[in-house]
Amino acid sequence: MAKKPIYAELERKIKFLESKLSESRAKDSSDGLSEDFKRFAQHSQDVIYRYDIPTSKFLFLNRSGAEYGYGTKKTTLLLIHPDDREKVRKASNDSLAPGRDGGEVEYRICPHDDSVHWMHDRWIVIRDNAGSPLAIEGVIRDYTARKIAEEALRESEVRYRTVVETMNEGLLVIDANYVLTYVNEELCEMLGFANNELIGNPVLNFFERAQQGIFMEQMSKRKRGERGHYELTWIRSDKSKIYTIVSGQPVLDDNGNYTGSFGVITNISHQKKVEQILKEREVELETKTNYLEELNAALKILLRRREEDKDEIEQNVVSNVKELVAPYLIKLKSSRMDERQKTYVAILETNLEEIISPFLNRVSVRLLNLTPTETQVANFVKQGKTTKEIADIMSLSPRTIESHRENIRNKLGIKNKKSNLRTHLLSFQTKTYDPEILSVF
Repeated sequence: MAKKPIYAELERKIKFLESKLSESRAKDSSDGLSEDFKRFAQHSQDVIYRYDIPTSKFLFLNRSGAEYGYGTKKTTLLLIHPDDREKVRKASNDSLAPGRDGGEVEYRICPHDDSVHWMHDRWIVIRDNAGSPLAIEGVIRDYTARKIAEEALRESEVRYRTVVETMNEGLLVIDANYVLTYVNEELCEMLGFANNELIGNPVLNFFERAQQGIFMEQMSKRKRGERGHYELTWIRSDKSKIYTIVSGQPVLDDNGNYTGSFGVITNISHQKKVEQILKEREVELETKTNYLEELNAALKILLRRREEDKDEIEQNVVSNVKELVAPYLIKLKSSRMDERQKTYVAILETNLEEIISPFLNRVSVRLLNLTPTETQVANFVKQGKTTKEIADIMSLSPRTIESHRENIRNKLGIKNKKSNLRTHLLSFQTKTYDPEILSVF
């Protein structure tokens, strides 16, 4: 396993100090350190020290050590956080055991400013020819900033994992060979498999052949560094299908090489079911609409036939009265009758008029052999509408309406007469039959 950068740096610095210490021991000095080494150590931001074991005193402590609060054995012990003192004591004593050449320990200190610093202490043990420990030489580095960053990263990872494990969507990670390396609990529930039944298996195992083709096509895009959204149907543990939308993103190394991908899986099975129901309802509605249209067409035919039958009945009533009753009424009126008989004939005329008066107007106009459009124009003329008003209502040009009016006048026999068309048409409402045939109405 590769060493952490902070440890590699400490090891490099300790080796450098060891070489300096070796040089300093060759010179006569009360603390065994040369002046060159001391000058070097005083400019270091790390704490550099030499601790004499027999006297339990620091033979050398650079300026950084003094600034943190290191000094005597007692002040150093008080400087260390109470919860870490036993850990430091044990690590120090273990390093003095026979056969040991040094040690290291992490602990907290509480300087005078009430702040807390994380320190990494690494040392070597200097022994005499008999192997007895004489001194400890070490370097202490303040790695509070790194510790804070690591803690923040750890908390961030915890938050991220919490989000991942509690999110409503599934999440998976696959390697370059499409083997599942991570799945969250939501995806496990979604597919109906346990975590260990998914991890380590090719993701292709959970698709039908057609879906495998879709997946591989998307993977070719991931290898080109493209993101994408696509629909994918999975096979659950119970062999049922689950419909999803996959939001995929490639995972690339520092050189931009594809190493895998991860995807967010959204379950859209409910939406698919709703869509299917809507499609079925749409087909059903279309069928009912077609049925209603056919029924409506049939009803229109029936109504038209009913109207025709009604017209035929009206014509028959008027025709029968005209042909079977009116001639005899005329004969009666021309014969000799007493007053009572005349009264009866007058009553009979009145009753007949009441019977046929509701449809005299339609019959009389229809008997003119007008076209449907001419009949419509004639009715508007009877209502007092002008040519321009009729043209607007019927969406025709005034010139066309005038042409229809001329045809109506021609069929009424008043084409070249100075007779008002509306007055002539209205006369059909009060006139019953041809006066020559039935003058009693």
